[in-house]
Amino acid sequence: MSLKKLSIIFSIALLVFVSSINITSAIEISAPSSNNNEFVKTLDFLDNNMYILIKTLSAENVNTDEANKQIKFLNSLISELNKKSSQLPKEQRDVSAALRAISSFYELAIIKSENYLESKDSDDLISAISTFSIGYSSSINLRSIVFGAGK
Repeated sequence: MSLKKLSIIFSIALLVFVSSINITSAIEISAPSSNNNEFVKTLDFLDNNMYILIKTLSAENVNTDEANKQIKFLNSLISELNKKSSQLPKEQRDVSAALRAISSFYELAIIKSENYLESKDSDDLISAISTFSIGYSSSINLRSIVFGAGK
């Protein structure tokens, strides 16, 4: 009988302990900072502009001047994003690493796009599209992991 009472008391104590841990961790979770919201908006803008570049390159009659303007604009967006991410505090190393990873994929897509504009080789276009696809899916996945976007 005393073993049964002891197990009930132990179960109640364990339940109270687990409940307090859940409440404490729920309180400690903070809302995404405005800085992170700015990064999410910048990534959305970058994603959309990368898509426009790929769509421009995939057209039958590629306007080389327009594509080069888009590439210059995208390079400036990426360098601005890298500069902002490098200024993040140490506590946000995960955010900085995620932003660098995404921008690296997009930089590769831009390099392959430039190669396609020079050579008109369909393999370069396929590489640009593939790299953009990987960068875009990485952008979506890392955003949801690091920034909690979509929650």
